Amino acid sequence: MNVVKHARAHRVELTLEHTDGQARLIVVDDGVGVTDDDVSGERLDAQMATGHLGLASRRVRLAAAGGSLTVRARPGGGTVAIATVPTDR
Repeated sequence: MNVVKHARAHRVELTLEHTDGQARLIVVDDGVGVTDDDVSGERLDAQMATGHLGLASRRVRLAAAGGSLTVRARPGGGTVAIATVPTDR
């Protein structure tokens, strides 16, 4: 699981919500965290070009379905990732 391998997290919270025709998955961990540079579009594009698909491919797949992926640092350490996708298509 990536959250163990890359984030080295000990605790992960998953929340799945469905409201107003949209599903949202929220993943919060207590791992090493990310910086804004780590998750910038430019950085993810560069990683894809070198075969590291991870977050960039998830963003592309969600966008193709009309959704989105946001990833940011969690206050106090760790990462928050939020994936959304419409369910009324």
